[in-house]
Amino acid sequence: MHPHRPKLADQVAAELQAAIATGRWTEWLPQERQLAVEFRVSRTTLREALSRLIERGLIQSRAGEGHRLVRKKRPPAAAAPRHVNLLMPEDMRALRPGAARWIDELRGKLAERGETLRLVESRAAFSGRPANALRRLVQHDTPACWVLQLSTQPMQEWFASHKLPCVVVGTCFKGMNLPFVDRDHHAACRHAVGRLVAAGHRRIALLVPAAQKAGDVESETGFRAGTEAAGLGDAVVVLRLPGDTATIDRTLGRLLSADPAPTALLTTQPEIYLTAFSSLAHRRLRVPDDVSLVCCAHDRVLDHLVPQPTGYRIAWQTFAARVVRLVVEVSERRLTAPIGHLILPEFVPGASLRTIRGS
Repeated sequence: MHPHRPKLADQVAAELQAAIATGRWTEWLPQERQLAVEFRVSRTTLREALSRLIERGLIQSRAGEGHRLVRKKRPPAAAAPRHVNLLMPEDMRALRPGAARWIDELRGKLAERGETLRLVESRAAFSGRPANALRRLVQHDTPACWVLQLSTQPMQEWFASHKLPCVVVGTCFKGMNLPFVDRDHHAACRHAVGRLVAAGHRRIALLVPAAQKAGDVESETGFRAGTEAAGLGDAVVVLRLPGDTATIDRTLGRLLSADPAPTALLTTQPEIYLTAFSSLAHRRLRVPDDVSLVCCAHDRVLDHLVPQPTGYRIAWQTFAARVVRLVVEVSERRLTAPIGHLILPEFVPGASLRTIRGS
């Protein structure tokens, strides 16, 4: 709970005021529609926030023109409020619900400190060769901290080599010495294998994305550690899936047509769980009666499925608090050495894992 958290309009007003103080806009604010999209609020809430700034004498409302900044002569003052940049490959509305939650929490906590969170979208920065795109981004922008969401190995290498203040939301690739926050993918997958084996499963398939992030690599190593400890050998399969749903469906079809077919599927992402769930239903295979299905990275979107998915989840409040703390420490240069925060997920029994006999 947040008993002292300001109402949304006050929070947006604080962010707008901080952005004005940094000189982000020179004469006019952007149109209301553009601001509402950027700050992810309704036009009504935005207008309420703008009215706060009018009351404070920071802007003037001009009928038919918009909102103009009021310039006042001020004595040399302390440094302007800082900002934090969140770098991501696409519009925030395309992210998982869980991601939107920690981003909103980070935005709110920064606003309470008089700071802003800027969303920086760049597909080129997430390509295999991001150097030019990243160089252009940092040339004219010096945030207190860069927050890297869905970061690739080349991106992490670039930030590490340029020694820029950053926090990785996710796992660092091997050899990358950057501060990060993530769930413990290795522990979750290894524990999941133990649960499946205890339930009588011996033919298990791990479903991971073909374009692997560091967390996916950790998931696979945890899976292999668990299957080796259980002595499963060749009875297990690691299936690297492409991004498009149709190809995933065909790939799963071939897997499920094998003789013998796996009795359990372990997924590393909620999107893969959803695709596998619908692919099984399309083939008239029931979960868990015909195939057990477990997700190692539960997201609240899965709460709408029946049967309830068996899997591993972390409280978004815990995740958000770790991200906020690390971003603040990096921003204030209080972090003497890079720190990695791995959060151990909680096992949720659900109803998508069946106990089998005689396997």
